[in-house]
Amino acid sequence: MPEPGHNEPQVAGRRVVVHGLARSGRAAAELLRERGAQVVGVDEGSFPREWARRTLAAIYSSADPGALADAVLFVLSPGIPDTHPLVRAARQRGIPVVSEIELAYRFAPGSLIAITGSKGKSTTAALTGHLLEALGVEHVVAGNIGVPFSAVVASLRPRHWIVLEVSSFQLETIDAFHARAAVQLRISPDHLDRYPDIEAYAAAKARVAQRQTAEDLLVVAPDDTWGARLASVSAARVAGFATTWKETGVVRDGDALVWRTPESQQVLARVQDVPLLGSHNLENAMAALAILAGLGLWEERARAALRTFRGLEFRMQSCGEISGIHFVNDSKSTTVESVRAAVRGMPGALLLALGGRNKGLDFRSLRDDLAAVRVVFLYGESAPQLARDLAGAAHLERVSDLDALLRRALEIGQPGDTLLFSPGCTSFDQFDNAEHRGREFDAAVERVREAMHA
Repeated sequence: MPEPGHNEPQVAGRRVVVHGLARSGRAAAELLRERGAQVVGVDEGSFPREWARRTLAAIYSSADPGALADAVLFVLSPGIPDTHPLVRAARQRGIPVVSEIELAYRFAPGSLIAITGSKGKSTTAALTGHLLEALGVEHVVAGNIGVPFSAVVASLRPRHWIVLEVSSFQLETIDAFHARAAVQLRISPDHLDRYPDIEAYAAAKARVAQRQTAEDLLVVAPDDTWGARLASVSAARVAGFATTWKETGVVRDGDALVWRTPESQQVLARVQDVPLLGSHNLENAMAALAILAGLGLWEERARAALRTFRGLEFRMQSCGEISGIHFVNDSKSTTVESVRAAVRGMPGALLLALGGRNKGLDFRSLRDDLAAVRVVFLYGESAPQLARDLAGAAHLERVSDLDALLRRALEIGQPGDTLLFSPGCTSFDQFDNAEHRGREFDAAVERVREAMHA
């Protein structure tokens, strides 16, 4: 059963700093204000002024140590590294530094299902919520998936399950945060503009399980180096999801997805029950099934719900066909590994579109995955580096924008091909975010479709 509320920090009438006033920072500030805190905001001006007047007792720049005066708690938004000078100054003064998810956890009743990893977090979280909804289990889905944890605290009761997508940034400054079910999907290089190496990045991810006990559940990909390493040191019950796995977990046996324990096995679903594109999404579904089965929440009617899950916007999303060419919008792809998974998961010949702003990733490791790619289109700020990294591995062409990309794809492509828009980079060179990029790609596809039928 879900656990009761956690120990709340005593903030009423006391001064609390929130550094970073984007979406999660604003949600944290509002939660603190509701609990009677005097909230001090730290930001360089990228926040709604009217909201600030209603919510904050004061506003400081990040270079002003005056923000720390009399503070009893320092809440750090995920976009701010914990090496920031103001964060270091807070610690030197003995002020506890916590992430927004740690703050929310301390106020939130209910039990956590915390999902992290390099790719597939949002899909796995959304699918877990979809299945819980079908089973009539009271729950919320929040965190890095779009709704800040702090924003849902007021709606929670002890009976709730909280399905939380969490990033490495959010996990850096947790403390009491305790996941009844911790899920670590596969780890691959990411955010190496923030972390010195993959070991540091993986260590931040592994913090998702740091407070777990033998009564808790840890779900990992056991054939992933970092998943196996976490499982070997965890105090929790371990459930794997893999094709070749002999211990407790969800395994693929032919077309059956089987929950297997040392004592028994149960067919939960069939491969054809998973309606998502790509073999990596089959793994995400297996992880979600392992969560429910491992927590004792699985019922047969969840299988029908699995068939109705349509995935998340801009994650391997079909945009239909034009002239026999299938268009797939994977705008949320921002890592080499997400591109690799998308390419490996799609049948037939591919036209691949890469580009945006690179975040310190090396695309040379993608070279061996381009055998089925007819052409790689490169665009945006990272195009010159991508051209160097992939030279000789495939036919490369640069395009100026999305409309040029689609025009050229229709010129080169053949019926049965798939244009896979899986950028592998962030969107911030040309777009507000990955969602904006995805909407613009969809709009470009519609412009082409309308022009062809004019």
